[in-house]
Amino acid sequence: TQAHNAVVAAGQLDLVAENGSVGEAGFPIHIESDSSNAVNVNSDAGVYLSADADLYVGQLVASDGPVEVTTAGDLTSGASDAKIEGTNITLQVVNGSIGTQLEPLTIYTQVSQLESGTVTDGLLTAAAADGVFVVQPEGDLRLLSVTTSSPLGVVSITTQGGSITDGNASDVFNLNQLTRQEAEELIEQIKNVQQNTADLTVTAFEASVDQKYLQYWTLLPAN
Repeated sequence: TQAHNAVVAAGQLDLVAENGSVGEAGFPIHIESDSSNAVNVNSDAGVYLSADADLYVGQLVASDGPVEVTTAGDLTSGASDAKIEGTNITLQVVNGSIGTQLEPLTIYTQVSQLESGTVTDGLLTAAAADGVFVVQPEGDLRLLSVTTSSPLGVVSITTQGGSITDGNASDVFNLNQLTRQEAEELIEQIKNVQQNTADLTVTAFEASVDQKYLQYWTLLPAN
């Protein structure tokens, strides 16, 4: 998946990356597949795909990373258990719709809560020419941006076991605008700074005590 503009052409397509991603951010794997067959992709770190035609979804799953899909045609369910699952999901359809009114596309975003209480990830970004029809069976869904370019475009978003919230709303430290990994790394850096500051404070206090103790003995009259 390191080659830029890599193309995979097949009648039936199943891609698995057990320890890594399929495609890269900015360099998706370009799919040329028989549109009547569902595309299945499973990865550990992320899924990045593009297609110049309709794309039928089987299961596009990133266990610990985002899923980003761009198609020139419709992006619809191609199997009874079709789903798109990732920490954050980005879908773009140039000509057509994402899902249909009769069969909305099933998605699973993955919201994370840090020890600070900050909620990260779980973001949906979707853009289509005609319509966006998605359903999330469980968990909260944070919307970053969902748009249609047609004046008659329809957006239908359903969550069956959670809330729909504004993913653009920032917490007091703006941590929820970061990915979980970025936020965790920042929190760890803050902890290290606080620990170093505390260590320096203790060291300075001990030095002050030692100095005052020395002054005390210096001022005592000699016997």
